[in-house]
Amino acid sequence: MCSRLRIHHATITDRCALKTGTLHHTFSGHYEEVTGLLLVGQTVVSVCIDATIRKWSLKPEDLRKAIAEAEEARKGIVEEKREPTKPSLMTAEEERELADLMDDSE
Repeated sequence: MCSRLRIHHATITDRCALKTGTLHHTFSGHYEEVTGLLLVGQTVVSVCIDATIRKWSLKPEDLRKAIAEAEEARKGIVEEKREPTKPSLMTAEEERELADLMDDSE
């Protein structure tokens, strides 16, 4: 079962949550009120009052990963995500020339 809160989250509970109250995960990512949720296959789409849309995977492995990341963030263990290094579009010679030009401008 998915639900929205009037504060910036979408919650995921089990189907029997009305009886058990079991909360599986709360997705965070909006900065304003979540105004709507849509379930598309194994993806929850949340819509925010500030016109942003977020997609959240409910696949078991993705949900486990999201839960682990949220727990680490709660404990203050935040791993900096780095962009993969892309190969340069310039040749080594062009790189050197650019570096020389940058040095000359100082």
